[in-house]
Amino acid sequence: MQSRTCLLYAFTLSISMIFGAAAMAADLPKSGTIKTHIGIKANSVVVPVGEKHVLVASTVGGVIYNDAGNGPLHGDAWRAMPETG
Repeated sequence: MQSRTCLLYAFTLSISMIFGAAAMAADLPKSGTIKTHIGIKANSVVVPVGEKHVLVASTVGGVIYNDAGNGPLHGDAWRAMPETG
């Protein structure tokens, strides 16, 4: 279940970054498409700390590449350490 949460967090963050970067860039055209691919890596460590309690530490990171090899979103990297309970 934890890896599913991390992947959902990573997906949500990457989509937010894509639309946020496009909104901030004033020189982008009003319409068109950008073809990209994303590499995501998530690491989680679960440590039992008592009866029915665990401690979870996670990091999620990734890189997005524009398929054209340059331009918007090419080579943007991110790293997140989501809070878990």
